[in-house]
Amino acid sequence: AAVTVLPVDDDLPEKLEVATNAPAYRKTVTVEEAPRLIGGRALHFRLENFDGWTTWGAAIPPGKLSDDNPVLLFWAKGGEQTTHLTIELREEDGSRWIGSIPISTQWQRYGVSAHNLSFWPDCPTRGIRGGPQDHARLDKVVEIRIGLAKSHSPLADGPKEFWLSAIEAGPVVREATPEALAVPELEAIAPFYKTFPYPKVTELSTPEGAVFGEARFEYRTEMRATYARPWARVVTGRRGKRWIPLLEARDADGGHMYAAALVVQASGRFAGATWSYWALPQAAFEAGGQALQRIFGQVLAAQARRLWMLEAGPDQVAYMPDQRPKAGARLVNLGPEDAQVEVAVRISRDSSPIVAFSRQVSVPSLSEATVLEPWRPAGPGVYDVLVELRQGGAVIDRVSCPARILADAQPPPEDYVRVDRGRFRLGGRPWFPHGTNFWPRYVSGMSAADYWLHWQNSEHYDLLLVEGDLAIAESLGITALRIQPPPRERDIPCLWDFLERCRAHGLRVNLFVPVDPRGFDAEYVGKLVEGGRLSRFSSLFAYDITWEPRWGGYAERSRYDPQWREWVNDQYGSIETAEEIWGFRCPRNEQGEATGPTDEQLINDGPWRVMVAAYRRFVDDFLSAGYGRSRRFLRARDSHHLISNRAGYGGTGNQWVVGVYQFDPSSGAAHLDFISPEAYGMTPEEGDYRRWGFVDAYCRWAGNGKPVFWSEYGSSIWPGYKPQDYEAQRRIWENVQRLVVFAGGDGDAGWWWPGGYRVDERSDFGCIEPWGEPRPSALELRKWAPQICKRGDETRPIRWLEIDRDSCVQGLYGLWVRHLDEYLRAADGEHLVRLRTAADGRSSVDLDLVGVGNVPYGGLGPVKGLNAEVEAVGIDADGHTYQPENDILFGDIGIAVPAGTPGRVRVVLANTGVATWA
Repeated sequence: AAVTVLPVDDDLPEKLEVATNAPAYRKTVTVEEAPRLIGGRALHFRLENFDGWTTWGAAIPPGKLSDDNPVLLFWAKGGEQTTHLTIELREEDGSRWIGSIPISTQWQRYGVSAHNLSFWPDCPTRGIRGGPQDHARLDKVVEIRIGLAKSHSPLADGPKEFWLSAIEAGPVVREATPEALAVPELEAIAPFYKTFPYPKVTELSTPEGAVFGEARFEYRTEMRATYARPWARVVTGRRGKRWIPLLEARDADGGHMYAAALVVQASGRFAGATWSYWALPQAAFEAGGQALQRIFGQVLAAQARRLWMLEAGPDQVAYMPDQRPKAGARLVNLGPEDAQVEVAVRISRDSSPIVAFSRQVSVPSLSEATVLEPWRPAGPGVYDVLVELRQGGAVIDRVSCPARILADAQPPPEDYVRVDRGRFRLGGRPWFPHGTNFWPRYVSGMSAADYWLHWQNSEHYDLLLVEGDLAIAESLGITALRIQPPPRERDIPCLWDFLERCRAHGLRVNLFVPVDPRGFDAEYVGKLVEGGRLSRFSSLFAYDITWEPRWGGYAERSRYDPQWREWVNDQYGSIETAEEIWGFRCPRNEQGEATGPTDEQLINDGPWRVMVAAYRRFVDDFLSAGYGRSRRFLRARDSHHLISNRAGYGGTGNQWVVGVYQFDPSSGAAHLDFISPEAYGMTPEEGDYRRWGFVDAYCRWAGNGKPVFWSEYGSSIWPGYKPQDYEAQRRIWENVQRLVVFAGGDGDAGWWWPGGYRVDERSDFGCIEPWGEPRPSALELRKWAPQICKRGDETRPIRWLEIDRDSCVQGLYGLWVRHLDEYLRAADGEHLVRLRTAADGRSSVDLDLVGVGNVPYGGLGPVKGLNAEVEAVGIDADGHTYQPENDILFGDIGIAVPAGTPGRVRVVLANTGVATWA
C-alpha cells in the first residue's frame, strides 16, 4: 500500500526551503483545494519570472522511503508555459538524484521510480557515488525537492506556475528495467546526442591514412555528423571498443567533423558487434562516385570479416628518458574461424627509419592476441609509429601514432611563471593567463561512464585530436588552459604529452590536483606530482588544489562541530564563556552539544551575529591550517609551480550559496599564490561587470594584493540553441573580459572549451563548435586578448573603501550588497578601487584591540586583525633536526627525541591575520 511522504498541510508552504538562481524574482506557494477526483489539498506554485532553476525542498524522516515503495506518486498540472517538472531526492551524505517529467495543463496522475532518477554530480559525493550500478538509497533520503530546472527540462524563460498534490510512495506493480526501456547506446548512432547538426558542409573526404581507400569530392549540405572519438592509437590492454573514422565532412572555413564512422565493440552490452554510421543520402553516394561506393563495400567486407586491431601503436604517448618504449597491437577476432595474420611495425623520426619488425600471430575465434615489443629510440624527440595488420599479404587495418621521448633536463628558473608585486610574471615581465577550462571536443556526447573515465585516461587520450584543439586555442590568442589530472599513475604520460604540446603552442596549464585542506589522497598526489616529475615542466604554471569547495549546509557542517567546540574552548576558555561574550546561546544537537550556526543564522542578521563572526573565524583558521598542510605537502615534491584554488562554488559572493557556506576567498589565502574566484551569476546585461568589480577587489584584499584569476564563468546554450542563447553566452564572456580590464584583474578562464551536449549535466557551455569553429563567446577571447595580455603593471590611482567582515552574517555577499553603491561611485574606470579594514596598515603594537564580532576585548577570544598559526615544529638536538611524523591540523603533536638529549625547540609561525607583527 502507498504511504504518504509529503502531506499538504496548511503550514507546508512555510516549511519549504527555496533554492534558486534568481532570488530577486517573487515566488509564492499557497494551499488550495484539489479537484474532487483527487481529493485533499494541493500546492499552487507561482514564479514571477524564471530563467534558470528554482526548486522547493521539504525534509522527510530517514526511512520514509524504502525499496518496498520506490515509486513516487502524485497529481500535478502546469500552466501553459510550464511543460516539465523536476524531482530531486537528497540523501544524508549529500548525494543528489534528479529527474524530469513532462506535465500538461490538465491534472494527471504521475508515477516516478526513485531508482530511475539520475545522479547529479554537483554534490559532496561527486566521484564517490553515481557509478553505473548506483542508485538512490531510499532509506537514506532526507529531503525531497520539486521545481523547475533548465538543466533537466526544455523550459523557456518567463512566468511559471504549477500545481502539486500530496506525494505518496508506492510499490512497483509491474516493473520494466531502465535498461529495457532506455534507448540503447550505440556510439555514432544513438541516443540522439551521439550526432549533431553540421550546417555548412562543402566537402567530403577520407581521413589521412585511411585503410579503406581514398576519396575527396565536393558536396554541399547540412548533415547530422557524428562526434570524433579517440582513434585507439595507444596499446593499453584495457580498451573495450574502437572507433574508426571513415569519412570527414569539411567546410569552407577549415572546420571538419565526421560523416561516417565504424565502431567495433569488444566488451559490454553489445560485445562482438560492429556497426557503421553514414550521414549520407543517396545523392552523396552519387557525388562520390565509384571511389566512395568502393569504400562502402570495403567497410561492409571488413565488418563481415570481423578481424580488427582493437588498439595499436606505442604503449604510451610519451616516455621519460629512463623508460623503455614498446610498440605493437592488440587484436580481436570476432569471427567464427581462427585467423592467421601479420602485425608489421615501422618507427621513424623525421621520415628516417629507426625500427621495423613484424610478427606472425594466430588469433583464435572469439579471442584476442597482443603483440608488444620493446624498441630503442635514438634520443629525445617525436617518433612516428605505424602499425599495419596484414592477412594474405593485404593490409586490412592500419593505425599510426606519434610517440614522444622527453629530454632529461630541468628548465631554467626564468621559464616558470612567478608571482611578484601583485602580478603573474614570466621572465620578469607581467604575464596574464587568458583562456578556458579545457576538455577536448571529442568528450561531447560521451556517455557519463566514458566521460568520467576522463580524457587523460590512456584509453581516451587522443593526442592528434587534442593537437587540433590546441592549434585553435593558439589562434584565439589564448595563453592558458585549466585541466583536470590523469586519473591513475599509468595515465601520467598523457599529461606529459599534453604539457609538451601546450609548450609548443605558447600555452601554460593550470592543473587541478586534489589536495583539499580537509584531507586528501596523499599517495595519489605524491605519485602524480613527484612520481610524475611534474616539476620539470615549465608549461605547467600552477596547481589548482580545490575545485569549488563548500563547507556545506547545516547537516554537512555538523561533521566539523567537534573541531568547532575545541576551537571555542581554546579561544574563549569554555562554550559558556563564549556565549556570554557573544550575548547569544549557540544551537545544540540532540545530545545537548554546541553546534555551529544554522542556515537561517548564516542567511539573516540577528542577535547571533557575533556568534556567526566567531564561527567564520573558526572556519578561516581550520581551512588555513589545512591549506598550510596542503602547500607544505606539494612544496616538498615540487617547489617550482604556483599554488591556488578555485573557491567559487556557485559563483563567488552570490546570495544563494550563503546557506551552503562557500569558502571565503580569504580562507587559507596566506598559503596561496593567487586567488581564483568564479563569475557564475554574471548576467548578459551591458555593464554588469562593473558590480563584479567589488568581488575582484575583495579577492585582492583577501590575498593581500596577490593576483586575481577568474577561474570559471559561462552559460549553457542547451536546449534552445537559438540566436539569443548564443548572444547571451557571448555577452557574459564579454562582461568577464571587461571585468578583468576594468578592475585590474590578472586573467580568466571561461567554462568551457568543447561545444556539444554534455550527458551527465544536460548542458552545453562550450565556446567551440564540435567541428572546430569558434562560437561568438570564443571570439570575445580573441578580441580581448591584446587588451588583457599586453598590459603592464597598474598605474591608475587607488580609491580605498573600508569593509568590516564582522558587520554582517552573510559573509562576502553581505558586504557586496552593503558596499555596492559606494563601490560603483568610486569605480569610474580612471581609478582602481581597493578594499581595506581597520586593521590594514596597522601593526600588533598600534592596533585597537577589538574582539571578533566587534565586541570589547577583555582578554578572552580572538582579536580582529590579529591571527597566527603554527607552520612548522622541530627540535634541533645532537646535530639532527627531529620533526613530527605527520603534518598537523589541530591538536597535540609528538616528536621522538632520544632520552637525555639536550636540544632546542624550533617553531615557525605564519601571520594569517591582517595587521603586521611588530
